[in-house]
Amino acid sequence: MIKTGGSIFTEMEVNVPASKAWTIYGTTDLMKITLPKYLKSVEILEGDGGVGTLCRTTPLEGASYLEKFTKVDNENLVKEVDIVEGAFLDYGFNFYRIRFENIATGENSCLTRTTLLFDVKEEYVANVSLVPIETTWTIYGTTDLMKITIPKYVKSVEILEGDGEVGTLCRTTPLEGASYLEKFTKVDNENLVKEVDIVEGAFLDYGFNFYQIRFENIATGENSCLTRTTLLFDVKEEYVANVSLVPIETSMNIMKDINAYVTAHN
Repeated sequence: MIKTGGSIFTEMEVNVPASKAWTIYGTTDLMKITLPKYLKSVEILEGDGGVGTLCRTTPLEGASYLEKFTKVDNENLVKEVDIVEGAFLDYGFNFYRIRFENIATGENSCLTRTTLLFDVKEEYVANVSLVPIETTWTIYGTTDLMKITIPKYVKSVEILEGDGEVGTLCRTTPLEGASYLEKFTKVDNENLVKEVDIVEGAFLDYGFNFYQIRFENIATGENSCLTRTTLLFDVKEEYVANVSLVPIETSMNIMKDINAYVTAHN
């Protein structure tokens, strides 16, 4: 039986109360923050941010599409937005949903989780990554991950020390802006978990005390797996507004590109 549904999610630790984060994630303010970095425009056609709110979203490139708020749970801090016309539905997907969750981890901290849930027609199943977990880890668990992200997301990656194990130090130069240093702080080939810390530059220059990217490969079947990327960080209180700089959408796009690469080369 071919699996035609799935999910991808990204998690981030934020040093604000869950209720405060919800004032952004649970409302239409979330769209305003993503403009103009990720979207050209968002037009609210119906509603005021509650269930049933209908929006026409226009990306920086490509045609506009319609999104509908199908769940707004202000008690449990969960919001779901479905694409109801255009976008992925034009590429063989039966269903595409974005779920936002704010989960309290302390009095003044929370976990923000964004999950993409989808179902795709069987004849378009190639659009979904369905590969053995060992194959996927050969990319996520090594320096090959960097090669795939060049040149779409970064200009260059120079390995200064190491060979992909703990302690490997890299100088990464983005397409725009100054280079920064990343260090492999965990490479667990048994549990398939890798952690990379920014140790100089980038977010550390914008009030962040700590910024880590965690990659995990979790088996879901003999020939399939879940790839999870988690962004963990700590930011100085006076720079909390800079949390909006954290690239959630870029992280998801990188995962999609890597999964497509692994599928094509499996």
